[in-house]
Amino acid sequence: MTFFTCCTVIGRKTKSWQTVCVLQKAAVSAFAQMLRRYTGLNHLAQAARTVLQNKAQVNKMYQDLCKVDFVHIQVNAVQFSSILILIEHHF
Repeated sequence: MTFFTCCTVIGRKTKSWQTVCVLQKAAVSAFAQMLRRYTGLNHLAQAARTVLQNKAQVNKMYQDLCKVDFVHIQVNAVQFSSILILIEHHF
């Protein structure tokens, strides 16, 4: 049974084409959102594949990652979250 057929059956049972239109609009909207999500993921995957196939770029990313001071980032995150907690308690 197709989506349109289902909507037609629902419309006949409820005697309301407005309900059918609302259902169709919701289905089309959800389908469009799904297509946007898949298209975005596809573009991301293609870009990542291109970069990851280039050994020089992968080595450069690894070198850059090794330069990141994660301990310093963690200390700053803890300090920031402590400040947020103090602000919440103050107000």
